[in-house]
Amino acid sequence: MSTKRPTGPKPPEPLHIPLSTHDLNDEQRRVERELAEILANRTVADRLYNALPEALGGRVINIDLYRDLHPEYSRDGTDRRERRTRLTPATYGPAKIASKDRFLRSLAHGQGQVVLIMGGGPASGKSTSLRATLGNPQDLADIVYDTSLASSSEALAFVASSLEAGHTVKIAWVDRPFPRAIDSMVARACVDGRYLTLERMATLHRGSRQAILDVAEAYRSDERVEIAGIDNRYEERKPALRDLDPLVTAVRSSLKGVTHDAARAAFDAYRRSHDVPPDVERALRG
Repeated sequence: MSTKRPTGPKPPEPLHIPLSTHDLNDEQRRVERELAEILANRTVADRLYNALPEALGGRVINIDLYRDLHPEYSRDGTDRRERRTRLTPATYGPAKIASKDRFLRSLAHGQGQVVLIMGGGPASGKSTSLRATLGNPQDLADIVYDTSLASSSEALAFVASSLEAGHTVKIAWVDRPFPRAIDSMVARACVDGRYLTLERMATLHRGSRQAILDVAEAYRSDERVEIAGIDNRYEERKPALRDLDPLVTAVRSSLKGVTHDAARAAFDAYRRSHDVPPDVERALRG
């Protein structure tokens, strides 16, 4: 007589992470492949990610935390800045795919949760601005997706998926003047090694501005979606909340100034008063 053994929950399917087709050197390709292998096992990746203090057990989902799951990228040492400058291009693709996958999977865990989606171009000071105006992200929502929200199609899909799963949505979008965001990104790159090329900064800041315009148009009358604008101009004043209509007006008027030429001009101005390591400059200029 045969007896059936009890079975536990079926492990999640491996996450498919295609490797880059753009130009990476041998070291970068190795690190990209290794991080993709770590993140492909969703069970292992979730456990490693949840153990990161900043992840708060997985409630806060952030692409840059997923980069740190590669031990070579995240470890300390005297060469940390130089190493991370070299390896930043290798970690972006796998981390982006894994963070998006984790967010969408988190929506299936129950109903009636509050989902906070953060937005604004890279180096806009999203976390700092949010804490200064609305409070700690983890106190505002059950699920926090810390992202640039740099694609209209993805932004609309994130909101729609959250609502379809039975949740309410808060969007906190940070408006940072583009030249000041360039300053912040370069300063961070010179210390920590994590960077974006100047061209990519322009692309993502334009995309994020267009995304918040499209999300506001689609959901401004939906009571399940709350959109908070945050004006972040550290030099002039502390971050402050901005009503939706003034935010839309300001974002629309700023779009024309978010260009690769503007990014280069801001970087050149920064270099006149700050030292930038040669490898960082080469990386930023692409």
